[in-house]
Amino acid sequence: MGVPISGPILIEKGEQLAQELGQTDCKLSGGWLDRFKQRHGIVFKTMSGEAASAKDIDTSEWEDTLQKILADYSPRDIFHADETGPFYKCLPSKSLTFQGQACSGQKAPKERVSLVYAANMDGSEKLPFLMIGKFGQLRCFKGINTLPVTYRHNKKAWMTSSLFKEWVQKHGRRFLMQGRSVALVVDNFSAHPQVISGLRAITIFFFCLRTRHPVSSLVTRV
Repeated sequence: MGVPISGPILIEKGEQLAQELGQTDCKLSGGWLDRFKQRHGIVFKTMSGEAASAKDIDTSEWEDTLQKILADYSPRDIFHADETGPFYKCLPSKSLTFQGQACSGQKAPKERVSLVYAANMDGSEKLPFLMIGKFGQLRCFKGINTLPVTYRHNKKAWMTSSLFKEWVQKHGRRFLMQGRSVALVVDNFSAHPQVISGLRAITIFFFCLRTRHPVSSLVTRV
């Protein structure tokens, strides 16, 4: 179920099972827990990713709907875009240390940027990153006239609807000059506006994800 499990939880569950088996005086110790974990190959790990939450998403209607909508585009002209927000100063949450020595860390840094990335279906083209930071004048950019990314900034280093419009319209003009008709698939994020004026080469499709509830349409066309 994706719920964190700790040693005390295992001990409590073991004592509960012992009670059900008639062992009313069973009190499990830390030594029992260590031997139990060793016998069954149980180790302590840091939980990462969000794969467990994907189990509750109903994707049964995706296949037919998506195939019908994207049937008019070649794989080269089908792009998917998304955002990510790396905390670039964060250190690992685990460390090697001597047995019996206290292992304490520091407060996790909150510095982050947002990155918008997009690639086409056959993997032949990746659009340059849109990087969103907090500051407009960065010392590390001094004397640099060109960047391999498009850099924008706001107070929270987040994607906004205005930045998304600017990014889509910029690539729309380039695709128009190339004579291409492109499908851009994005999620139904609040910073992705439903209507973007002036688009002639890009058609945006929004995934409308739901969790185990029937919906009439999983993709909205703009």
